[in-house]
Amino acid sequence: MLLMGTMGIEVALKPDGSVWVREEEIGSTVPKPWRIASAQERLGFLKDASAKWPELRSQIPARPPRAASCERCNGSGYIVQEIICPRCRSLGWLVESAA
Repeated sequence: MLLMGTMGIEVALKPDGSVWVREEEIGSTVPKPWRIASAQERLGFLKDASAKWPELRSQIPARPPRAASCERCNGSGYIVQEIICPRCRSLGWLVESAA
């Protein structure tokens, strides 16, 4: 299932729940190979896609009490309106800080 596709990036959800990412360099005609998303990317992409597919919300855990807010977007998940924060990937908090 394609979660998102835009200039430079495609994100897909596989039936096993894994999220895969393929990025492209501007000006290149050869796309990079698909790679598995990091934990931060996986949760962020699922959160963002859940606006279109609400059933994905069950895949996103509640924010842990000790999770740090993302400093880049001040915890909003977005830089400007619908532009996803490249650090937290729309979560507003950092996965590694909750570990």
